[in-house]
Amino acid sequence: RLGATLLALVLTLTGTLVSAQTESQELAARITDLIRQDRRAEALPLCRSYTERFPGDPVMLYNLACLENTAGQTDAAVAAFTRASASSQVMCTMYSGDPASSAK
Repeated sequence: RLGATLLALVLTLTGTLVSAQTESQELAARITDLIRQDRRAEALPLCRSYTERFPGDPVMLYNLACLENTAGQTDAAVAAFTRASASSQVMCTMYSGDPASSAK
């Protein structure tokens, strides 16, 4: 009986994780599409929401830093980039070659 209960719990948690992963992938794709279409004003609130829900995604934190920077929100851009850098050292390489990272 305990085995069946644990199995049910694992299956429930797995389903929840898969659902959250699918949701995060769909939202990340939407944000990326908006950025590619140069619709940054629309992408910014979605990216803020995404990084609140999924705070460990260094790529989306980097995107948030760039969006905040292009919106003139320097302090928020620095904070997002700091979080991105803490999440992944790869961000330094991405940041150095991205024209969106330069101040306006």
